[in-house]
Formats: sequence, structure tokens, C-alpha cells
Amino acid sequence: MALLKKIPLESGIEVSYHRVASVCSITNVVCRIEISSYASRAKRHEEKIALASVGKAADHDVFIETEFIDVPYDQSITVSTAYEYVKTLPKYKGAIDALEDEGAGLA
Repeated sequence: MALLKKIPLESGIEVSYHRVASVCSITNVVCRIEISSYASRAKRHEEKIALASVGKAADHDVFIETEFIDVPYDQSITVSTAYEYVKTLPKYKGAIDALEDEGAGLA
């Protein structure tokens, strides 16, 4: 799964494809959600292909903006519940759900 929403960064670059890259729980302390944002769905697809090709990981040019969001500890947090939480944040409000494997032809 991923989220689609155009978000301009302070640098002037616009990212439009956002995915939960990881969810980490520090027991009884905090949960940390890592969001990776890409210029487009096509760039994420390009990254996936490069990473799947042994020795080709350096052969791609993909800008990734990474954000870490700390939330209160919840032992039942999952990637799905992390997405639901992220969609409640003002920055991602109105984002559209997208499956990562829907193809690279869309922004």
C-alpha cells in the first residue's frame, strides 16, 4: 500500500508517492513510523527494480524524502494501522490509497 498526494518540500521538490517503509516499537516507550516519499510512483517502481537486480542498486537515481513520526506506544501497531494514523495527519489529509503494485504508469 501507499498514499498518493502532492506535497511540496521546503527545497522546492514535490513528492507525490508516500509509503510506510517501517514501523518500529520500542517496548512501553514509543512507536516510530518511517515514511518514504518519492517524486512519483514511477520512481518507486524504478527503485524496486534496481533493488531486485543484484549489483544494480547503485544504477538508479531516485530521490527519497524520509520522515520519522513518533506515536504513543501501542503493542498492536501494524503497517495497516500506521497508514490509518498517517492519513489523520494534516500533511497527508486527503491522500488517496494506492497499492504499490498497481504499476508505474501513474504519478
